[in-house]
Amino acid sequence: MSKIYTGLVAFLLVVGSIKVGVAQQTQPLDRQNQNEVARSDGQAKFDRPMVEFFASKLVLCNNAAIQAGQMAAKKATNSEVKQFAEMLATDHAKFNARLKPFVASYGDQSIAATETTNTNNPLAIAGDKVRVDQDSSISKTQKETSLRVDAQTTLQSLYEVCEEAHKNHMAACTAMLTKKSGNEFDKAFVGSQIVGHMQLLAELKALDSRSGSDFQTVIREATKSVESHMQAAEGLCKTLEGQNERADTSNR
Repeated sequence: MSKIYTGLVAFLLVVGSIKVGVAQQTQPLDRQNQNEVARSDGQAKFDRPMVEFFASKLVLCNNAAIQAGQMAAKKATNSEVKQFAEMLATDHAKFNARLKPFVASYGDQSIAATETTNTNNPLAIAGDKVRVDQDSSISKTQKETSLRVDAQTTLQSLYEVCEEAHKNHMAACTAMLTKKSGNEFDKAFVGSQIVGHMQLLAELKALDSRSGSDFQTVIREATKSVESHMQAAEGLCKTLEGQNERADTSNR
């Protein structure tokens, strides 16, 4: 009888340990699922300053495509490349117009495709004067205001780096394209737009999941447009390669 009792106790202990193990494994999964649901419900969405920063940054990308498109529309020799260049300039100007309501005050000048930076941003000026004081006399509201101003100043500084990088990039692209002519120019222009649009498309897809409904609508419209540009550029690339092959054959 004691052997039966001992065996039963052992069996119950094993079953109990299995239930505990399953419960322990299930709880982290449940918490993980809850976190994923929370993220999908929009708890990780960008706040307004972040939206303004990325909208301003996207304007710089559009300006690069507009400037390159305007240059190629004049210099390209292939009629299809000219049409593609004109389409780029038009579509990216429209994208800028859609972004305008979201652009930060420090990016206002870039929306007009100028080379100047807006230095009259009141938040940036306040950011140099207002700092979080550790003294207990400062209210919670004042501290939160100071933190927001500091965050805005940081985003403006990041934008200024992006703006300078944009200028450097455009200067390098212009210098490269200026040295080329004819079919070589056409190929270099189309190739640069494939690379540029690939990078822009990757950024748009990353922004989509974190954007609020209004900004997300603009992002998704732009994504479709950029995807169509990519397809057109890839088709042009094949066309230009075919022309090169025919030219090489005829010269032999």
